[in-house]
Amino acid sequence: MPSPSADDLKGYIQDGFRRSHDLLDSKLITAEAGEFEQIQFPEGFITELVCARYGTLDTHFKDWADVTDQTREDLLQGRAVPVTNERMGLDPKIGCRKVFRIQYKHSTNLVEVVVREGEGLELPPGSAEGLVCAVYGISDKVVDVIAPLRQLMLSGQQVTVSNEEFGVDPAPGQVKQLRVQYQSSPRSSFRLHTGGELASFEVLAAPLFASLLHVHSVSYADFLQSLVSGNLTGGKTEASGKSGEIFWRTRDQRYVLKTVSEQEVGQLIKMLPEYKEHLESNPHSVLTRYYGAYRFHLEGDNTFFVVMSNVLAGLGEIQALFDLKGTTEDRWVDPKTCGCLKDNNFAPITLFLDRQDATTINEGLAADTAFLQEQGIMDYSLLVALCPPDDPVSEQAGHHRVFSAKESRGLWGETRDCKVCLGLVDMLVTYGWKKKVAHLLKALTIGWVDEIDTMPPDIYAERFCNYLAKKIRPTASLLQVTAVPSNLFKTPCGALGRSGGTASFFATELLQQEGAQGEESKNYWLGKDLARARDEVVFYEAAKNLQGRDGWQILNFMTPYRGVCRAPCAVKEGKEAEDVDLMLLRNCRDGLVSARMLDIKMGNVTAVGGWQGKGNMKAFVQHITVDSNTNSAGEGFRLEGFDNPPALLRSIEHLQLSHIPRHAQKRLRRFNLQRMQANEFLRIFLDLHHVPESLGRQISEDTTESMVNSRGSTGSRRRSTRATFQKLFCHGSTPPSAPTFPTQPGYPAIAQDQAPGPPNELCLRAIEIQELVLLQCIQQVAGLVVACRKVPVPQQWIGSSVMFVFDCATFPRRSSQSVPTRVHIFDWGRSELNTEEGHARLSPSEQADRQKFWRLYRVALAKLLYQCCSLYVARFWKPVASITFRVWDKDAFTDDDFIGAAVLAAEEAVGTKDLQLQDMGGHRVKAGFLFKGETSVKVSFKPLNLPSTSRLCGGLGVCLHEAKNIPRCDVASPSDPFVEISALGAQASFVRKNLGHGLMHGLLRTPAHCSTVIKDNHSPVWEEDFELGHLTAAARAPLLDALATVVGKEVDDSRLASWFPLQFEIFGNPSAAEEAFVEACIACDEEGE
Repeated sequence: MPSPSADDLKGYIQDGFRRSHDLLDSKLITAEAGEFEQIQFPEGFITELVCARYGTLDTHFKDWADVTDQTREDLLQGRAVPVTNERMGLDPKIGCRKVFRIQYKHSTNLVEVVVREGEGLELPPGSAEGLVCAVYGISDKVVDVIAPLRQLMLSGQQVTVSNEEFGVDPAPGQVKQLRVQYQSSPRSSFRLHTGGELASFEVLAAPLFASLLHVHSVSYADFLQSLVSGNLTGGKTEASGKSGEIFWRTRDQRYVLKTVSEQEVGQLIKMLPEYKEHLESNPHSVLTRYYGAYRFHLEGDNTFFVVMSNVLAGLGEIQALFDLKGTTEDRWVDPKTCGCLKDNNFAPITLFLDRQDATTINEGLAADTAFLQEQGIMDYSLLVALCPPDDPVSEQAGHHRVFSAKESRGLWGETRDCKVCLGLVDMLVTYGWKKKVAHLLKALTIGWVDEIDTMPPDIYAERFCNYLAKKIRPTASLLQVTAVPSNLFKTPCGALGRSGGTASFFATELLQQEGAQGEESKNYWLGKDLARARDEVVFYEAAKNLQGRDGWQILNFMTPYRGVCRAPCAVKEGKEAEDVDLMLLRNCRDGLVSARMLDIKMGNVTAVGGWQGKGNMKAFVQHITVDSNTNSAGEGFRLEGFDNPPALLRSIEHLQLSHIPRHAQKRLRRFNLQRMQANEFLRIFLDLHHVPESLGRQISEDTTESMVNSRGSTGSRRRSTRATFQKLFCHGSTPPSAPTFPTQPGYPAIAQDQAPGPPNELCLRAIEIQELVLLQCIQQVAGLVVACRKVPVPQQWIGSSVMFVFDCATFPRRSSQSVPTRVHIFDWGRSELNTEEGHARLSPSEQADRQKFWRLYRVALAKLLYQCCSLYVARFWKPVASITFRVWDKDAFTDDDFIGAAVLAAEEAVGTKDLQLQDMGGHRVKAGFLFKGETSVKVSFKPLNLPSTSRLCGGLGVCLHEAKNIPRCDVASPSDPFVEISALGAQASFVRKNLGHGLMHGLLRTPAHCSTVIKDNHSPVWEEDFELGHLTAAARAPLLDALATVVGKEVDDSRLASWFPLQFEIFGNPSAAEEAFVEACIACDEEGE
């Protein structure tokens, strides 16, 4: 016979409830006792307490005092009820004899079994759920073993009566016995109305579910009445559900019937005792209330279903209904279906409640998810219904999970009042092997914690609570922001793409000058999507209130913030503009021809579990994969982003990414940046050496071609990542391919393809710009270190960054002696602005955490300052005495291979020279057939003729022409050569003598200028120009003054030599020198505190 339809099944189920109710062996019993007497209940299962009243015989029974609640616990436990005023809690008529009358229904289906020690216990299936008593021992020495016995029976094990089985020996040396009482489950069997097939309807775990009804003051008679009166509604799967289960609702909408799997109903019955205990101890729990589990059997097929409370019972109009899991995988429903919406639909919504209600909900959810985690359950949801604020909630529904709230869809500004109904549903799915396999497949193909739903119970619970803590907040946290009118800007705002994280950026062009403040240009501000920057805007608003107060000078280093503007934005190309809340931040590229920017993330710990919504597992993964394997672990900070890099970095990335699939290129590029040490990325940041246009174009074309080939199609509709970043990075700037120079009378026009360097002394040269940019970075970072010293309380700025920006395509007039350079602190998504008042409210452990992370932040700043100063001293401090050319083979993912070096005295640096390379042992490097060809580098020199007004002297131009006979360093492919040019204050003889010394490598690499990498070439041609020079005596003062401000004492060459020994040809311990510098900064900070 085919399986019954949903309508037939509904009829059979209702018939089963009616027959089960009729066959239930229960009857109404009335008992009375006078004052100071006792009522002793008979053995058996009491199915329902009808009423209990206390009064005198001279008054009508309906006027007697109702003491049902006071009596219920004694009744359910089978204890004698003493009839006294004290027990009843009142005296209905002083001086008169009172009478206690009780009416209840009673079942006599109580079975007792006694088993001697060493024998096996055999009980009918389903007896575990009906256990009433289980004691083990002898007559005067017994222990209660009902809990371990129930667990053994539910697990399906054969129970042998023994001390080992129960973990106790109540009477050593004597033969014990086990006495068990259990309530047999009511059961009914009946024939179908058509066909005559035999079907059965079975009530599962009836005693435990009946006790749950009593716990929640639900009458068993009323419960059955709801199930049998009127037809069930529904009978179909939910439109937005994926389980395929069938739902029915009772006519009065109080209960929901849902079909479930055998595994799910088994899980429910197994956890019923703990479930009941949890509900009793957590009155604010939002768990679904289960009131029954049933099995319908027909011709060998079983259909299991449960009866549970209807979360939405008693509600009137429901404006929106959401099913929330805290994940993004397949969590969108078309609102036009009018069905239950999901997480992605709920994304713009935040609910603000009274502080006590918000705390109650979040603490209740934490307790509920902890319970489900203990049971190994995951994949549950929170059902959230939004109703009108004046929506009446039916009293008969007994609903205690409805709260008044304010709904905010824009994160700020307008809110609307509403009522919120909550219930945690679908809580019977365990993390079995199917879910584990699904988790593995999804983790490999879709993503990690935030995306997929098949996560282990502990991670699922943590993510679930963190997500809802962000969505359900106290009213006091309702965001109050500085509103900026949208009519000040040109709309719709154009999309600029994403930089680093997930937040979108938009161009906000000022329309009228009256909307500007101070010296604002039309591209002064940049819009960041507030939906992904809520925590940041809270930080900026708090900082805005603190600016100008004593001790908070550090806030002046923050990226300037104006407020929040709701404006139409072109979110998707070719579609209508959408209103987006934009956080207006200073566009650090505004006013620059071609902005080059570093994003340096501070601290060796950039993620802390449980801090600002960061999950423990996600923080652990980030610590293992990023913090421990990047420069964060080495120097206490790492490079997160490099905007508008020079050809040097592009040539390195071209080598590293040429054979990498396109989808992995972005991650690998970022990881390579994160692994760079400070000296390397600072040298690349300052790189302004001239690369021939043909070589630069070839690198760019090769990189683009490799990206196209890796994705397999040139017709992809996805916009090029390179184009997106160029659009974002160059907003408010002219393209980097068009360098501009100041125009003055008599100043000749500069062709766009001319080498970057002015033709006369009106403009600063590239080497002068490098020196000024690095000096200004040092001065501003030093100011930041000093500002940290003045902050009144320690901060916990996790994952915040320092930004270096300068214009790499403009050569300022020499008279200005400055280059537009900016240092800002930014990225506050995981940071807290700790104030004096807030710090006083913290516990000692929380204050210790702030102190710990604040020291980590200051140490990272001091180390960054040290690396900047180390490069400055190495490159500019001493006159050039020798020039070393070292040729290397660039390896994509391993250490570079040293090929050879040529050392030249400064006085020999004239004209054109072919320099023969030597290895570490002083032997000439050879390559070619039978190694007869000598490896050489061709270079030429010319003086720069710097004017007397320059901060530098001894200027020297170096042109790297070509190299010949580069030996093969890799077995599979030719070498990928590049050249390092190091100008030192050490004599050439000293360098040659110590070329193989381990510390000489650091001495040569620190100030080095690098050429581009030419891939797979034994005779590379560069034709690249470099510039060298050193400070005049008068130009040394700014660095010394900046360092003196930081360490609080005078700084001279001897102190510099103790901090930077290699730069003074002292082969000491560089790590110890760096630690001494950092401690000098921190010690001065702590003295200031």
